[in-house]
Amino acid sequence: MIKKLILTISALSISLTACHKQSSDAVIRQKTVGTWSLGALSGTMTFSKNGDFTSKWTRIRQNVSSELTYDGIWKIENGFLVMVITNATGPEPREPVGFTNHLKVISINQNQMVYQSNSYTNQMIISRVD
Repeated sequence: MIKKLILTISALSISLTACHKQSSDAVIRQKTVGTWSLGALSGTMTFSKNGDFTSKWTRIRQNVSSELTYDGIWKIENGFLVMVITNATGPEPREPVGFTNHLKVISINQNQMVYQSNSYTNQMIISRVD
């Protein structure tokens, strides 16, 4: 009887944990949709409900500014914003088509998203435009 109760509680705990994780990803996805200002990078990222994204920003190197545009698909997976580039325009160097970026969403609300890239230790903050 005790063994059965422990197994039932364990199964329920695992189910509740899985439901909470799915809910968290769903909430992050819902809050991600829209246009975000990249702040110091002088640009925007727009995430559509259908899973498409567009990122437009200005890069300045050696006092020369250039416009970069990335289009692609995005999803939220285990608390990460995963973006795959399907089109890239602007001068080299730039991320290639097929490049996948994994951003750990630290926090998100209606006005601000805080994330951390796999390749950097600094947290980035972007602000909602729309």
